Amino acid sequence: MYCTKFILEVRNIKNEKEYNKLLEYLTEKDLMGYAFEKGAYIDFTHEAVFCPFEEVAWKDHAAVMVVMSEKFPKMTFELTGDGQSYGDIWKEYYHDGQVECCSGEIIFEQPKKIQWNKLVKF
Repeated sequence: MYCTKFILEVRNIKNEKEYNKLLEYLTEKDLMGYAFEKGAYIDFTHEAVFCPFEEVAWKDHAAVMVVMSEKFPKMTFELTGDGQSYGDIWKEYYHDGQVECCSGEIIFEQPKKIQWNKLVKF
C-alpha cells in the first residue's frame, strides 16, 4: 500500500466561525486524526494550516478535495503531498470545484568550495 504525507493550507477563510465549519467538515469526512492533525487558524491572514497526522493511503483525495472546494467556494485549498518514493512531491490547488496539479522538482545547488563538475585527470 502506497502512503503519502499530506499538508493542507487554506486561504480566504472569512472568520473563525467559517474555520470551525471547515474543521467540522474535515472531522465528518474522517480526515482529522487520519490524514491531518487539528489545524491552526490565523485570524489576521484568514488562513489555516492542517499538519500531517501520519503517512496514509488516501487514494480518493482529489475527489474529496474537489467536493470540499465546492462546499466552501470562497476558500482556496493547497494540498501538498510527499509520497514514499524519492522525489514524489507535489502540490494541488483547489478552488470552487477546479483543480490544478503541480509536480515538484528537487534541485541541488552546486558546491562552491569543492570543484565537483571539473574533469579529473590522472
